[in-house]
Amino acid sequence: MIYVALGANIAGPAGPPEATIAAALKRIAQRGGLTLERASRMYRTEPQHVRAQPWFLNQVAAFRPVDNATTTPEDVLNVLQAVEMELGRDRSWEIRFGPRALDLDLLLFDQVRMQTPRLTLPHPRMRDRAFVLVPLLDIAPELVLPDGTRLSEALAGLQYRVHNDVIRQ
Repeated sequence: MIYVALGANIAGPAGPPEATIAAALKRIAQRGGLTLERASRMYRTEPQHVRAQPWFLNQVAAFRPVDNATTTPEDVLNVLQAVEMELGRDRSWEIRFGPRALDLDLLLFDQVRMQTPRLTLPHPRMRDRAFVLVPLLDIAPELVLPDGTRLSEALAGLQYRVHNDVIRQ
């Protein structure tokens, strides 16, 4: 299974963050030869590093290659980056952890562990982020991470609150 985190906090070409995330899910499947298996509900999350910006909408989705096609992590990353650009992400002016029309992160690709200059799997910061782990738990409650840690155990190590689909960390 391929898990992708989706987030947005400003409008892009597809409209407000909700519309942008919905458009991204469709485009990832179409462009990547992937089937959308499950998607979490959307959560509103407070900004983590740059606080003076709109709150984010976050979601996690699970994809599977169509008809067991051969798909590599790099293939998926290429699709995610192309979809980000199509839907308004412009890295040339962005502030790290600042506002964005769309942010797509490849979290997990089956149980693959890898580190290249371009891609690290599992995502190197996912275990620090309740806005990733909470929605991931929605769709994969029994998930065991590549290092053998249960997802629920990883989440138990964070300080966060969830109330009415709002995550504070």
